[in-house]
Amino acid sequence: PFGLPATAMHPAWGMSETSSGVTYSHTFSLSTTKADDPFVEVGSPIPGISVRIVDAQNNVVEEGTIGSLQIRGATVTSGYYRNPELNREAFTFDGWFKTGDLGFLREGRLTISGREKDVVIINGANYYSHEIEAVVEEADGLVTSCTAACAVRDGETNTDRLVVFFCPLSIEDEDLER
Repeated sequence: PFGLPATAMHPAWGMSETSSGVTYSHTFSLSTTKADDPFVEVGSPIPGISVRIVDAQNNVVEEGTIGSLQIRGATVTSGYYRNPELNREAFTFDGWFKTGDLGFLREGRLTISGREKDVVIINGANYYSHEIEAVVEEADGLVTSCTAACAVRDGETNTDRLVVFFCPLSIEDEDLER
C-alpha cells in the first residue's frame, strides 16, 4: 500500500498487499481436492505470524466457525503511510490487521471462505460477486471454480466497474473471439 495513492488504498483488500505470504502447506494435493470442494485450505501460519478468526463483536470464534480473518506478526504491515484514519479502520485496538477476508481454522490450518464485503456497486446498484461468478460459470467452455468477479475503480469516476476473471477450457484463437 505504500506505493499507492490514498484513494486507491482500502483495508478490505486482504492479505496480499499488507504482508508477505503468511501461510504455508505441505499437505495440499490436487489428488485430494475435488472441483466441487467449496473451499481450499491455505495452510498454517508461518513462524512469526498469528492468525485469528473473530465474530462481528471481535470475539474469537470456535474452530471450524466462519468469521473475519485477522493477522499480526513481523511480516504484516505496520500501517498505511501518513493515513491515521485508514489505520484506525484497518487495525483493531490491540494491533490485529483486519484482512477483509472470511475464513475458518481447522487444527490450526486456515481456510479462506470469502470476503466480508463481496459486493460490486455500479451506479448505486449492488451486485454480489458470488452471484456474478455463478452466472458466468454456467457458460460453456469455462473451467469450473476458476472464476472471480470484482470491482475496480480508476479514481476518475464515482462508480465501480466490473471485472470478471475466468479460465477457458480452450485457448484456441477462434474460441477467444466468441
